[in-house]
Amino acid sequence: MKKLAKILALLFAIVIIATGCKKLPEFTDGSSSTPTPVTPVLDEPTVITKAVVSVGITDAVCGGSVEYSGYYELTAVGFCWSEKDEPTIEDHYSVEATSAGSFVGKINNLSPNTTYYVRMYATNANGIYYGEVLSFTTLYEVNGTGTSSDPYNVASGISLQSNGITGWVKGYIVGAVKSGISTVSSNYDINWDAPFELATNVVIADNASCQDISNCIIINLPAGKPLRTNVNLMDNPDNLGKQLAVNGTLRTYYGQAGLRDSAGTESDFILEDAPTPQCVVVFSETFETGAGDFSTQDVVLPSHLTYVWFHASNYSCMQASGYFNTNYESESWLISPYIDLSNVNSANLQFDQAVNYASPQDALSIMVSTNFTGNVTSTSWTMLDLYGWPTGTNFTFVNSSADLTPYIGQYVTLAFKYTSTSSAAATWQVKNIVITGAL
Repeated sequence: MKKLAKILALLFAIVIIATGCKKLPEFTDGSSSTPTPVTPVLDEPTVITKAVVSVGITDAVCGGSVEYSGYYELTAVGFCWSEKDEPTIEDHYSVEATSAGSFVGKINNLSPNTTYYVRMYATNANGIYYGEVLSFTTLYEVNGTGTSSDPYNVASGISLQSNGITGWVKGYIVGAVKSGISTVSSNYDINWDAPFELATNVVIADNASCQDISNCIIINLPAGKPLRTNVNLMDNPDNLGKQLAVNGTLRTYYGQAGLRDSAGTESDFILEDAPTPQCVVVFSETFETGAGDFSTQDVVLPSHLTYVWFHASNYSCMQASGYFNTNYESESWLISPYIDLSNVNSANLQFDQAVNYASPQDALSIMVSTNFTGNVTSTSWTMLDLYGWPTGTNFTFVNSSADLTPYIGQYVTLAFKYTSTSSAAATWQVKNIVITGAL
């Protein structure tokens, strides 16, 4: 028995010695040192709100990403938003995925012209995790199509400023910019009540009682045009509160939302309670079969040419050119008969023209005189401001116009003055001249 006990004790000792002398495991590099600890997994997702990609009237597109390699699976990834500055999924949210990655998502059913706050979120069994907050403001809802019968309202005109759109805008006249102001920076820069100091502009709004310039458009009233004469508040203080619709380009004026570049004729604005003028044709000439009652005078006619202005039957127009195998210096005038503007309250000139082979700049001009002597060189002429010049590179006709209202009550003579040089000789074509007036 004692012998058996000794044997068992000896076996136990051998096991203990063998276990204590066990060799450390070798690693791939042959060492037996303690291994480098494994990088721990992410217990919380990293949530990044990257950008608000685009903004519409009632929607916006946002981008973000989520990085995660933790134990608990993600249950939702998306965006949450609110008008509060710290949105949560208790407000409004979308679900874009249930895994990590980069995402672009669209949020809908927003209100126009409203500031929202948005951020990305991710959820798992441990909780909810958010990215940083970004903000954006939805666009104004465009009201109207910009035509005279369906003009934009003022809010739409404000929202379309950066697009350089030309069209009609309608609102109530609420004031005018004060004299001496170059940039409107506050409501104090506007005369909201009489007396008014400037005739160059009026301010319109969607509400007749508005006195907040951020909700207004400043309308430029071009000098010498019916738009300024009939609308400005300095001369017409009773226009305050009336509705005005104007055609022009939506672009910044006085540092604020504006409408500029209106031709300013009777047909470019509609003022509430203003009588609708009766439009009549004062003068017309198509040049379809010839020069009609127009005449020509050559001030400079090169010896190689017998004429500059002539009737081009293939285009049914009058045509001028100082070119014949080469460019020549010339000056030639196409002169209208006397035109009676004594019985109208406004007048407007329109005609079709095409220019090729040279820029019309400085070489071609439309002149007007109230004392034509029969000789262009001994007559006083004024160059008209013309809207709608051709490019000078093709024979495509464009419609052009000029305001003749400053000459109402008088007889006038119009002239199309052509000049060329040895380095540039345009071909100028003119037809379909019409002068209309309002009684």
